[in-house]
Amino acid sequence: MKIRWLRSGLVSLRSAHAYVQAESPRQARELVVRLERAIQRLEEFPNSGRNGTVPGTTELVIPNLPYLVVYRVMEEEVQILRFFHIRRYK
Repeated sequence: MKIRWLRSGLVSLRSAHAYVQAESPRQARELVVRLERAIQRLEEFPNSGRNGTVPGTTELVIPNLPYLVVYRVMEEEVQILRFFHIRRYK
């Protein structure tokens, strides 16, 4: 299955990266690497997340990080909608 980042997903990732990078460039790089690994697994296991709070979406909690990815599974692709710090997600 193909992974496609929508604009909203990219914007939220860049925002989170910039926030973390202001404190620690190393942690910001690690955040992106771990996120990419988790999202790559969605290519094979697109339904591995939990049901999202918004109908039609799925949420993937990033292992050992306080972040989650909101996505939806379409016919042949996983669309990454948003990336959130769990404390900011409501």
